[in-house]
Amino acid sequence: MVFGWCDYIDLAGHVIFRNRAGRIAAWIIGWGPNLIPQPGCLFRLDDVLAVGGLDESVRLAMDLDLYLRVRGRGRIVSVPRTVASFRWHSGSATVSGESASTEESDQVRMRYMGPVAARMYRVLRWPGRFALWLA
Repeated sequence: MVFGWCDYIDLAGHVIFRNRAGRIAAWIIGWGPNLIPQPGCLFRLDDVLAVGGLDESVRLAMDLDLYLRVRGRGRIVSVPRTVASFRWHSGSATVSGESASTEESDQVRMRYMGPVAARMYRVLRWPGRFALWLA
């Protein structure tokens, strides 16, 4: 899997903010915020097929679920270049379902953790959520 930077744009196409997450995004994905911009990702088809493709039972964190499954097949590589734009508006699932998306992301992470780590994560996720809210 490879991902690049992503510009978040308004309805007129003006840049609101830029996601310049690099290597750290791949490192923290299993326990921290998902900083990997889905529009800026590319996968090898054989890897996606090998892990079963998208899990259609996951509604808002399907990208995170796929990232966590694909990372077991090789490295996640960050490319320091803007490769995509995401139109940020109130009707998008990411914006309108932020709270539900955060909760579903936590459930997805815990699915791929061991039982002890998942129990610890249930408590330790709250400082991270607070930091994300502040950001």
